[in-house]
Amino acid sequence: MARYPTRRFTRLEAWQGQTLSAADFREQLANADALRAAHNQALHESFGVSFGLAVTLDGDAAKVACGLAYDCRGRELVLQQDRSIKLPRAPAGEASLLVLGRRRAESGPVEEGTELRWVPAARYRAKLGVPLARYTVSHDRLDEPTLDAFRVLGVRALARLPMGTGSLEGVRISWEPIADETGLQVRVDTTTAGFVSDCVVYFASLLWEKPNERFAPPFASVILPSARAFTLRLLFPPAGAESFAPLTGAGLVSEAHFRNGSVEFDPLVQFGEEEFTSGDVVARLDPRSDRAWPLKSSAGGVLTLEVDDENDEDPPSFAEGDLLVAANVPRSVTVQRVFLAFRVDVRSEINLNAIRPGSVVARQDAYGAGSAARVVARRKSRLWLDTELSGTKLALVGEPYPIESIEDGVITIDGYTPPPNAGVLRLGAPGEAPAVVAIVAPDPEPSDGSFKLDRAIELREGDLLQFADFDEAFTVAPVEGASVFDTYEVDKPGLLTEGDVVRRGDDSYAIVVGIDNIGTDSPRVTLSPGVGALVGDVLEIGDITARSTLLYFTEADGPRTVAAVGEPGRFQRDDVVVRVGARASVSSPGVEAEVTVVDQIGLGPMNDPVIYLNPAFADASSGDVLAVVRFARRSRVVEASSPRRVRVEQPNNFAAGDTVAQVVTAGATVLSVVERIEDSTLVLRTPMPGLTTSDTLAVVALRNVSAVTDGGESPSVDPAENFRSGDLVGRFTHWSDASRPALLDDDEVEPWLDGLLVRDAVGFAALSDTQRTLRFVEDADLTSDETLNLAGPHVTTGVEATRRWRVDQLVGQRATFTFTAGTGQFRVRPEQLRAMNVGPEGLSARFATYALERGLRIAWFGVQLPGPAITSCPLHAPEPCGCCSEEPPPSPTEGSGCCQ
Repeated sequence: MARYPTRRFTRLEAWQGQTLSAADFREQLANADALRAAHNQALHESFGVSFGLAVTLDGDAAKVACGLAYDCRGRELVLQQDRSIKLPRAPAGEASLLVLGRRRAESGPVEEGTELRWVPAARYRAKLGVPLARYTVSHDRLDEPTLDAFRVLGVRALARLPMGTGSLEGVRISWEPIADETGLQVRVDTTTAGFVSDCVVYFASLLWEKPNERFAPPFASVILPSARAFTLRLLFPPAGAESFAPLTGAGLVSEAHFRNGSVEFDPLVQFGEEEFTSGDVVARLDPRSDRAWPLKSSAGGVLTLEVDDENDEDPPSFAEGDLLVAANVPRSVTVQRVFLAFRVDVRSEINLNAIRPGSVVARQDAYGAGSAARVVARRKSRLWLDTELSGTKLALVGEPYPIESIEDGVITIDGYTPPPNAGVLRLGAPGEAPAVVAIVAPDPEPSDGSFKLDRAIELREGDLLQFADFDEAFTVAPVEGASVFDTYEVDKPGLLTEGDVVRRGDDSYAIVVGIDNIGTDSPRVTLSPGVGALVGDVLEIGDITARSTLLYFTEADGPRTVAAVGEPGRFQRDDVVVRVGARASVSSPGVEAEVTVVDQIGLGPMNDPVIYLNPAFADASSGDVLAVVRFARRSRVVEASSPRRVRVEQPNNFAAGDTVAQVVTAGATVLSVVERIEDSTLVLRTPMPGLTTSDTLAVVALRNVSAVTDGGESPSVDPAENFRSGDLVGRFTHWSDASRPALLDDDEVEPWLDGLLVRDAVGFAALSDTQRTLRFVEDADLTSDETLNLAGPHVTTGVEATRRWRVDQLVGQRATFTFTAGTGQFRVRPEQLRAMNVGPEGLSARFATYALERGLRIAWFGVQLPGPAITSCPLHAPEPCGCCSEEPPPSPTEGSGCCQ
């Protein structure tokens, strides 16, 4: 194809009497053609077929109908009558494009400036012309050739459509009710736009001067459009109905007394200015989360997260008042050293709360090795010491004081005068065993902070001394042959806390009863009897998955015990069970008894459901809380056929309702819930993208919540002790009821909230078919006998549920409902509930009044569409096309060129 030089546009000028040649006229026409082509290219981007030019096969030729196209330079490509061109002869399998292009033509008809030719598809470029069809040579179809499937590029005419805008202010809006009070409508005048036909498309929007805080957005639609007006219709039920906000939030339990049913709360979280009042229906709550990050450190209550800056598209950032969930995946530690602990029973009346793991006690009338020991654990009046002390009189060793000066055997310290005959201990290096090195000598003339010792020992200024006041000594009785607690050094002591249950192997369990962080390089972890671990053993840390309150406790046949609990359905046979809390005042969840196993589930002496525990608890009573502990709930992913279906190696480690996550070391991890288990496949409620074979899927234990006191990427939280090493920090989404509902009467609950412990969250119970009481915020304009449409996700299944309720009783802002319509299970948390008025009484009128008060106006935008497209051929084409003849052409058929 010829290359066309770039034309320089010039304006031709002539004078009177000038002789013009044919070349002058050709130059003038060429200049006009070039200007028109530049206009088409720059303004219209006109490359492609405008109309016609359909291609059909006629034997061994391709037939092209008349029509018009534009090449990439904006030049017209005109065919005023049908043309034919032989099919290409090319190697089998090679595709060719039928291209309509330009050729140089100095004079003659416009059509003579166009040409048809076949171009190999691999060599096609836009400058060659407009492709009309595609053909591939196939020796299997030589007798019956066919064109390939091909989409022709079409051009679009540029036309600026008439447009108009306007608005209707609140006082000028004349609302009219729709039949049956299902909504409102108003006729909007658009004559200012100057539209000339009724072929107009309108768009309308509701703009509020003050935020709409009462009504959910109605469904708006435009009907009856014309050149001069349109009708805006607002439909209310269910969208657009007046919405009412339920009161949400939770209180953290500070005290709980099972015997009198009283509960006290710490400052409330996510509760606003409200408080619990008598008549509220509450429940014990568990947190839920959808996204979590590994915890790097939690020093000083500031959480530092392991963030993957490169791959995390949604980096964590928290605001004051947000809730964060303390969570963990299955954990384990490895034993590195093994020690023993020796038990003594305290026989005196003393303040045992002053004796904690890590405290030092000294033996009276003894020096050196065996004169002092550290407390590694305490349970009630029983102490376990890291050194065997043979004496029966022990004194608690106090805080260390530095020596200010030593002169002529007189030792001076600041702020403390030790009593005569007190034992003196020198604080040594970490890991060094404590020992009494001297006794404070009696002084007939004592002075503040100065004393002498009964023996000469080497001391320096700055040494730290501790004192044991033997006048305050208490009596102990060493227990020969008693169960000895095992004390260990482990590789990751930060993963453990007092009350944790650990397992060695498949059936050896123990409880963490003490962690000594004083005087050693690595904290020593003390366990209850039963594990007998050796160096190198792995101790799996259990997670508490369910809790229930012990109602009564009786002996059964053999070593078993019958336990009646508030929710026996929370337990299964072979579950590992521990006792947490205390009888009267439920304290923090420290373990107070041995580990036992559910041996059987059956009926008790009062024909009520009970669980049989084997072995029996040594000391239990009503009001204690029994907890189920499970271990190593994780498995390798075998196949992830979809983000919601994951096949695992050990499906028995999971149960429906478990929260699961992929185990990661940095960056965000998406949490999901197991909806059901089909053979070895976990069906998840929400997708977990990115899972691959050999990934590890684990159950996430969601434990406690803390409130953000200072936001940002590294938030400060309160309470900070909820988080520990190895945790995940979850983004709180909503609550889930962990107990049956209970009625709050002043500070008492009836019935008791099953499994309640200090630091648990308590909030309004989920609304259900059996629990129909809900409290709304103060400004909710709720009336008796009002009908509400209540909707939200089911608290367990996540399935969207809808109910229609009528307000049966209204006391203040607390409503009790009567069910009127709806199907399926309904149990929705208040913070996820959508409550909307479905009238019909007065709804339209209330909306119109509210809209006027809040400055509602209607903004609209209209576009007048063009008329029908021109289908007749504008070209003067001779027969046989005939599409521009004075007589109407015959009815067109498929592929009839520009007449179609």
